[in-house]
Amino acid sequence: MTGIEVLPPALPLLAGALVLLVMPRRARPWVFLAAAALALVFTWTAPEGTHGLLRLAGLEIILFRVDALSRIFGLVFAVIALAGGIYADRKRTRL
Repeated sequence: MTGIEVLPPALPLLAGALVLLVMPRRARPWVFLAAAALALVFTWTAPEGTHGLLRLAGLEIILFRVDALSRIFGLVFAVIALAGGIYADRKRTRL
């Protein structure tokens, strides 16, 4: 496969981080949780295989590959991002 047919699960987290820069303080936890939940959905629904194959200087670069083990790791990281967002929302100090 060539090109990106499936969006990588990191995309919602990266886009969410950019959106957080301009969001009001009270909306930030909800945006972060939405980005983490979207990453969880992207990880869960991504089809197995290699996605985002690019050629650079005669080499093939794989941007996104899904197999059973990488799906488990992606799900764990997405759940950790959700848990971190919930913890950060409940924490009252910013230190």
